[in-house]
Amino acid sequence: SNFNGEESRRVLVTSVASRLTGDDTVDNVSINAPKGLRVRVIPTSLHFKKKIGDTLSYQGIFSSSTSTLKEDAFGSITWSNGMYRVRSPFVVTSKADI
Repeated sequence: SNFNGEESRRVLVTSVASRLTGDDTVDNVSINAPKGLRVRVIPTSLHFKKKIGDTLSYQGIFSSSTSTLKEDAFGSITWSNGMYRVRSPFVVTSKADI
């Protein structure tokens, strides 16, 4: 995501998570966000049924209190059901040429 001006202080990203096992599980989100960046994920839990390959979508909302980040910001969104963890790293950049 790119934060390079007043209008870019909030970015919405939609992604999907896939069921990798045949278990009926609930995966809960945890967020590792760098200082100066707020990250919110909706929904905060995904309920997968027993069908392998099913996908569920979620949204990440990235926002900053400053209009321009001073440097690239790295973090991650992790989904966990107690047995498995799936980590999605992210980078928010201040560069305008991406």
